[in-house]
Amino acid sequence: IRLLPLLPDTKPDLDSLAANLSAARLEPGIQLEVIESASALQLDSIHEAQANLAKQGPLAKWTYALAGGNTDAGKKVFNENLSANCTACHRIGVEGSNVGPPLTQVGKQGAEHILESLVAPQAKIATGFGTMTLTKTDGSMLAGSLIEEDDKQLLLFQADGSEVQVPLSVIASRTPSISTMPPMGDILKPAELRDLVAFLPSLR
Repeated sequence: IRLLPLLPDTKPDLDSLAANLSAARLEPGIQLEVIESASALQLDSIHEAQANLAKQGPLAKWTYALAGGNTDAGKKVFNENLSANCTACHRIGVEGSNVGPPLTQVGKQGAEHILESLVAPQAKIATGFGTMTLTKTDGSMLAGSLIEEDDKQLLLFQADGSEVQVPLSVIASRTPSISTMPPMGDILKPAELRDLVAFLPSLR
């Protein structure tokens, strides 16, 4: 598939592959190669296919990342890619940071969950890692990460490392929990994203 743009009269083949991609009939492991080769020839069919995929669900346009990646290359993306800067917020074992959720056993969550967490980090926020702001009935404000909540109070982890219990009765308003992680689909190259999705599920 990577060679098709270099060969004569391959436009019909790539148009056919793009049609299969659009109809979700193309194996994920070769989707990225089809996208890149058809894009190299500037085929309208691939743009139409990607537009159709985007309409099929929030993760449909990213299905190319679910198969075909290289685990070793993904490990390098995690540890060395300066744009993603994964180790600034996450740790594997004892290496890395505690700003974001630990990833030592993230592979148990499955590749689709990991892909969603990478490209749509606001979709599901790990407990204790989403930032929220509370306004109390006396007008004062608190900010931090929600650790737990019951029908009487919530526990907030603050930036200085302290934990504070806040009765629900004194909360006038609060913002939804927000992930501080940027969408990796906007930062990583498609091949880098696919490799990262190959690496992270291997962590068990």
